[in-house]
Amino acid sequence: MWSPLPSDDERFIFVGDGKRIAVEAIGTFRLQLKTGFYLDLFDTFVVPSFGHNFISISSLDKFGFLYSFGNNKVSLYQNSNLIGSGSLIDTLYMLDVICSYDEILQTNSHGTK
Repeated sequence: MWSPLPSDDERFIFVGDGKRIAVEAIGTFRLQLKTGFYLDLFDTFVVPSFGHNFISISSLDKFGFLYSFGNNKVSLYQNSNLIGSGSLIDTLYMLDVICSYDEILQTNSHGTK
């Protein structure tokens, strides 16, 4: 939806081994789930070197989402309504989303001088 360039303090994140990883943008993104619902992701870090897009379960919990895991599936609920689902692929749960050009998050950066 929008993605400004990160500030100097936000240009890098640190991963488990202490390495710095470059952040391309921080913004708000909208995922269209295959159920027809949208999942808006606020304060999302765009890190091109990551091979997958990650969503923090604890962040979803803070916004009132519930989820259940079992039988290699994940279900995402809001207000007791099923809004999304996904499957365990390798070691990650992947939400079923409607993608264009095989990309989930696409960014456009722009600035003013």
